[in-house]
Amino acid sequence: NKDALLFLFDSEQQPYLQGLNDCIEQKQGWRHRQLRWKHKDGSERWLESNAEPYFNEQQELIGFRGSERDITESLYNEKIKNEFMSVVSHELRTPLTSIQGALGLLQKNEQVSEDGKVLLTLAKRNSNRLVNLINDLLDIQKFQFKKLSFPLR
Repeated sequence: NKDALLFLFDSEQQPYLQGLNDCIEQKQGWRHRQLRWKHKDGSERWLESNAEPYFNEQQELIGFRGSERDITESLYNEKIKNEFMSVVSHELRTPLTSIQGALGLLQKNEQVSEDGKVLLTLAKRNSNRLVNLINDLLDIQKFQFKKLSFPLR
């Protein structure tokens, strides 16, 4: 249907038609397809689409049955969350590295009392926990963006 193309950006029309034709030929639908659509005000919107082609008894295409939902806000929130995690992780890592270095130097200082050494050991252990937490956050982010690989043995 050419009316559907009115809601697509020019760059999206050909891939959309090709995908539609492929589904008709294969007599298969799609699940969780993300489509970039043009809102009536001209802004970009993202839809998640699920549909199946519907054929009559002569196997002629009658239309499609399915649903679409606007996921624009969800995608935006995910992007903001990922950017926030990245900035926070990197901004925390730099000062924490300096703190760990200072704690290590203080632990080697012979003038520190036994009580002070206990506190320094506790502080060093807690800073190591924070570093591990930050590294885990960064690994999760890399995994989400498929930039983290696990070596198989």
